[in-house]
Amino acid sequence: PGIRPTDLIAGPGRWRYYMATLDGQILQSDDDGQTWSTMAKFPSTRWVSLFRTRGRTARTRIIAGYDPRRLGVVMTSGRFAPDALTARNTGLYVGQFIKSGAMCRANANGTVFFLVMNNTLWVGRRKVPPAGPYIVQAWCGPSSIWVGHSRLTHAEGDLHARISSIAAGAVTDANIRALASAAGTIRKQISSMSFRVFARVSHKRGVGGVKVAVTDTYALGGQMKVPLYDDGKHDDGKPADGLFAGEIAFKSHVMASENRDAANQGFPGIGAVTVTATELGWTRGKLEVRLRTAAQMGVTPDKSLYVPPKATATGDNAPLAEVERQRFRDDAAFLRRELKAAHKQINAAEDLRKSLFDLHSRPLEPSDWFVDTKTPIKGPGVPLLHTSDFQWGELVRPEDMDGINEYSVAIAKKRYRRLIERTIDLCFEHMVTPDYPGIVLLRGGDSIHG
Repeated sequence: PGIRPTDLIAGPGRWRYYMATLDGQILQSDDDGQTWSTMAKFPSTRWVSLFRTRGRTARTRIIAGYDPRRLGVVMTSGRFAPDALTARNTGLYVGQFIKSGAMCRANANGTVFFLVMNNTLWVGRRKVPPAGPYIVQAWCGPSSIWVGHSRLTHAEGDLHARISSIAAGAVTDANIRALASAAGTIRKQISSMSFRVFARVSHKRGVGGVKVAVTDTYALGGQMKVPLYDDGKHDDGKPADGLFAGEIAFKSHVMASENRDAANQGFPGIGAVTVTATELGWTRGKLEVRLRTAAQMGVTPDKSLYVPPKATATGDNAPLAEVERQRFRDDAAFLRRELKAAHKQINAAEDLRKSLFDLHSRPLEPSDWFVDTKTPIKGPGVPLLHTSDFQWGELVRPEDMDGINEYSVAIAKKRYRRLIERTIDLCFEHMVTPDYPGIVLLRGGDSIHG
């Protein structure tokens, strides 16, 4: 009660989840979200984002959180505790003036981080050691692998059966032919269970500075450490050209296990689990945990007992199932919360406008020369200047834009002065009989950054 969750991520273990809250807590669940416990609490901290990514190696896992007003972006490769976090806020504004957004995510290998804050997208990049080596490009070939799991499983079973039969003394032509056929099938299937990894490696001392690169594909069912070579003998192009390559072969039992896991997702299925859980008064996650626990004990559900719900009416007047009703209730509650938040944001903007900028609402009273009820044959011209997107306060460094552009308050002042000077020049030096009663200034949005 009272906890306001802001983000949820899956942990490294099965059925483990982490949740961030606005009151500075990091909650942990080890049973697929059924029960939660406080893993760490950070006073005066408002977590708005929590995410996971990989570190410098395939086995390094990074958990990171974002508190826009106090801690900024903090990371850890171990436990998420106050004494184990490292801040990563170089060039990132952290303070009380952050009003909106504040969502942070990373790419798959943890080299680039994206953060939305005050309607602005911030990009952070992990610094690469100047001496290297580091991978600048990587790809695989072929892009997909087709393996006959059933044929491979049957061939392995037949192979073991024939070997046992021959070992028992039944050295017959039939057993020998079947043994050879099973071995040939296995060789053919295994030959398709591999692909090559290519990596282009850079080094400060040149391409010859790296002899062997190593990749870790254990999580994909491959070997734990696979060497990649740049010797011209592993489909890697010419020797010492910076392109490394190596072959990765998958383990048959791992691929078969993954295939069985995918096939087992067909029953009871999300629909059946949802309906059953609703009738029991449980959440869907709770029922899924019970089903998995039962499967580990050798108890499987009786599929014949599941009967899909029958439709009793059609059209717009058909009664809704309880699941659909709950979905509409959730949607309505979400929309009410969004409307309430929008009203609060409008009120906050009005208070900020009055207190900080001393701006007050007043009726629009156009100048007497701006609107005339008469329709004269000839009258004075009126210049119009439309400005927008000044972004006062924004800072763009040349190194962040590859030297193409930069922006700062000093540059904004120079540009604004040049705008006014050229407007005056165009109105009075390039027009015939410049006699204006005034000028219309249209001010668009985004005058102030954020």
